[in-house]
Amino acid sequence: MEGSQNTIRRDINELVKSGTIKKVYGGVSDNLNLLVPFNERKITSRTTKTLIAKTASEFINDGDIIFIDSSTTTVNMVNF
Repeated sequence: MEGSQNTIRRDINELVKSGTIKKVYGGVSDNLNLLVPFNERKITSRTTKTLIAKTASEFINDGDIIFIDSSTTTVNMVNF
C-alpha cells in the first residue's frame, strides 16, 4: 500500500467519522459489533446442529471423559 502519511491520516479520519473504524493505540480497529447473542445463534440451523451433535455423540462410549465447549452445536450433544 502506498500513500503519503498525510493521505493515510486523512483517509483514517474519514473512516473514523463515518463510524467504520475506530482509532486504537498503535493503529485502527473495525467498529463492527458482529457478536450475535448465544440464544439467537442457537436457533440458527437448529436441525443441522442437532444432527451433528447426534452423530458426534455416537463416538462417545460410557466411561469416556470428554470436554464439550459452549458452542451452539456442541451444547446439543448433552441431549444424546
